[in-house]
Amino acid sequence: MLEINNIAPDFNITTTENTSIKLSSFNSKMVVVFFFPKADTPGCTIEATNFSTASKDFSDLDTKLIGISKDDIATQLKFQKKYNLTIQLGSDSNTKVCEQYGVW
Repeated sequence: MLEINNIAPDFNITTTENTSIKLSSFNSKMVVVFFFPKADTPGCTIEATNFSTASKDFSDLDTKLIGISKDDIATQLKFQKKYNLTIQLGSDSNTKVCEQYGVW
């Protein structure tokens, strides 16, 4: 798990917007990365919908939100559509990013 003042490990993942995101490409922009174990489970749905509800507040602070799980993009898209999530979701199907961040 990362500690306060640690530099976040860089990653490159595919997102539900059919793009690839590299964390380091945001330069000095604030980014909130949250991890969830499995799309469309009760706790993960609450977390994702709450971040989605708050996404305008984060945007007003010029902060990017990225939710990551090991689910593939097809599962993430289904989850996003089912709950009308307005946040970007990324797939870490090989769990490499989750392992880098100590959340797997």
